[in-house]
Amino acid sequence: MKTIYIFAIILSITFITGCKPNKRVQEVSRSNTKPILYVSIQPLKYFVDQIVHDRFNVKVLVPPGSSPETFAPSSKQIAYLENSKAFFKIGSLNYEEKWGNEWQVSHPHTELVNCSVGIPKQSLAHKHGNHYHYGTDPHIWLAPKSALTIATNVYEGILQFDPANKSFYYKNYKKLLSTIDEVKNNLDLMFANHTGQAFLIFHPVLGYLSTEYNLQQEAIQFEGKDPSLKQLTKFVTLAKKEKIKSILVQKEFSSSSAKIIAKEIDGKIIVIDPLGYNWPKIMIDIGKAISEPNS
Repeated sequence: MKTIYIFAIILSITFITGCKPNKRVQEVSRSNTKPILYVSIQPLKYFVDQIVHDRFNVKVLVPPGSSPETFAPSSKQIAYLENSKAFFKIGSLNYEEKWGNEWQVSHPHTELVNCSVGIPKQSLAHKHGNHYHYGTDPHIWLAPKSALTIATNVYEGILQFDPANKSFYYKNYKKLLSTIDEVKNNLDLMFANHTGQAFLIFHPVLGYLSTEYNLQQEAIQFEGKDPSLKQLTKFVTLAKKEKIKSILVQKEFSSSSAKIIAKEIDGKIIVIDPLGYNWPKIMIDIGKAISEPNS
């Protein structure tokens, strides 16, 4: 009789706990049932997340730690896009231009949203010896003015496949614009007395920010090439002349050349994260790194 009683208690506990699914399992299950959206890079996920909130499961094509400038999607990653309602692209990255439009033609059910529409293309010029190399700067998200346009393109892109929830998205869109304006106001104050200021950066990602605030970006690396000894000497001379005491380095890149210069000028390396998720923090950190170079 005692054995039967104990067994009944165990059975009751098992039944009760079995009726309460694990909270993590519930969350994963809900996540898996949401429609999927894909974006090209982490910062763009921030913009999309702020507008769609929890209505979509937003995934990133370029994984953290990878460079979008050298990235090539695998067949497995492309297959994932089959189930996506839309693909939001920056619109100026190499891999997007190589396969994005062609892929979309064969997958017309997936909306392709180009977030660079309305943003003027900016040349990326860099001197090598007696001649210049030119290219197009893809880093449009790293400046408040172009970020406002990206937000608008994201909002309008969402309405292409979910117009029924326009009021919900519009409310979130306006809140995102306020966030961007707040970042802009902070950067305006940071750069108020730095017009024309030169700064050293390992990889040239801040062209749009430099244009918006009339700064002078001096990139150590260009087109994936490390500087020669002659060029390193030029950067050291420039840093001493302009009293530059810090060098900005993107965490995805090796910084050996930057460390050589920093040692020569008795300066320091400041790591920035232009491919991170938290766009407001990224921009404020970059603003501080440039406007407070000796801190």
